Amino acid sequence: MNTEEHLSFDTIYNQLYGKALRFTISYVHDVAVAEDIVADALVALWLELKERTIDRPDAFLLTVLRNRSLDYLKHQVIRTTKLTERAKWDADELNMRIALLEACDPNELFAADIRVIVQDTLRSLPAKTRRIFLLSRQGHRMQDIAERMNLSSKAIEYHLNRAIKQLRRHLKDYL
Repeated sequence: MNTEEHLSFDTIYNQLYGKALRFTISYVHDVAVAEDIVADALVALWLELKERTIDRPDAFLLTVLRNRSLDYLKHQVIRTTKLTERAKWDADELNMRIALLEACDPNELFAADIRVIVQDTLRSLPAKTRRIFLLSRQGHRMQDIAERMNLSSKAIEYHLNRAIKQLRRHLKDYL
């Protein structure tokens, strides 16, 4: 290149662009990235030629292309490594959530709530109904409860059904 051609970006572009692009694509494997690298490298060459004489502009350009391609590829390695680490972290977190959910026993989660509802429901029952229900839960037979409370078996059955009906109504979301 003569001195005037050194200063003409169009001349540099026309002479070196195609070769530089093919070289860069062969390493970065991305046309858009290669085009950016080549454009930056050609500008760097042009600016350098404006400052000083370069005996082998194509060698200078190749060095710039090599260095910028290496920078890009090294960045891609870091990016890929980080993405892989992030994907592994995400997979580990998902596996942990799956394990926690599989170990989750809804009965254990709601046991305290159910106890409170049962206690509140029993407290809201009339005293006689509550006493009959509690005796039945302590293992007493209906006949024994009837004798103990001076009531008929039908009356005991009525109070038990009343208590069970109230419990079912209040525990409907848990049954």
